[in-house]
Amino acid sequence: MRICYPSDALRHDAGTGGWMLDPGFDTALGAMLLAVLPNGRAQLFDASGRLCAEGPIALDAPLPLQRDDGAPLWLEPFEIGAVTMMLVSEPLVAGSPYLPFRTTAQPILRCGPGDPAKPALLGASAMVATAEGALPVEWLRPGDRVLTRDNGFQPLLCLARVEYGAPTPPPFLLPADALGPHLPERPLLLAPWQRVLLAAPELQFWFGESEMFARADALVEAFQIARQAAPAMQRLFALICAVQEVIQVDRLWLETAEATPEVLAALAPAARATVTGALAARRANPARITLAPQDLAMFLRPPGADWHRAALLRSFRVARGTAQG
Repeated sequence: MRICYPSDALRHDAGTGGWMLDPGFDTALGAMLLAVLPNGRAQLFDASGRLCAEGPIALDAPLPLQRDDGAPLWLEPFEIGAVTMMLVSEPLVAGSPYLPFRTTAQPILRCGPGDPAKPALLGASAMVATAEGALPVEWLRPGDRVLTRDNGFQPLLCLARVEYGAPTPPPFLLPADALGPHLPERPLLLAPWQRVLLAAPELQFWFGESEMFARADALVEAFQIARQAAPAMQRLFALICAVQEVIQVDRLWLETAEATPEVLAALAPAARATVTGALAARRANPARITLAPQDLAMFLRPPGADWHRAALLRSFRVARGTAQG
């Protein structure tokens, strides 16, 4: 659960752009706890544990602030029904001012049409498995530990907001339950080139690999899944770890962005320097081999197309299981 405060308990200083928790606010009794559910809904509890609100959660853009010692923290407005609250990355001290963070808190990764940088990306509200439970991708910050399939919980090196100039083809929504029950748990915004993890005995037999990636666009075409149009003005994010990892998002296992030269070149200079330094002496290999679209389609050709379809759907249930290592 994450700590939050009623929006009317915080004061905004228009002159400095800072925020303050009301000096008379009782942090022991007035602070509340937010629990985000896997289905995109959320619950709000008071200090005694009483359920105060439940329903779909609407998040606003996070506000990067800093403590007196310069350490960053985030304030994020949200609504559950008619209740407006402020989510915080750490408890606030009543009466203490929190000024805007001095530097850009979230790096930008800019890509244009035809740009070679095509990082794996997720849309806002995608639920990423972390050491603190499933959290919306836009809540994550560098240092947060995300669940990986190969290496347990690993720190996030960079969360970049992706700005695309009319990408072709555009991201699309993978419908809920498209690949089996709760796979994904709710509509999931994916780039066509985003790779999804497959695991099946057939892969080992044909390709010598027990697990392989498949592009999202090839996957929906092979299984004849109807794509849903992505909402306009959707916020997109790229997650970068010290090595490419396979992370759990809405019960599916997906790749993180590879820190390729093209992706590094698209990052803002400060973020590029941070990522490049952390990647020194690390392997640059992708986490899995990618299954070609024609090879993926081979599993669905007669005879036995229905059997192969069921086998691959079962593979997703295997791939959504516990992490290795």
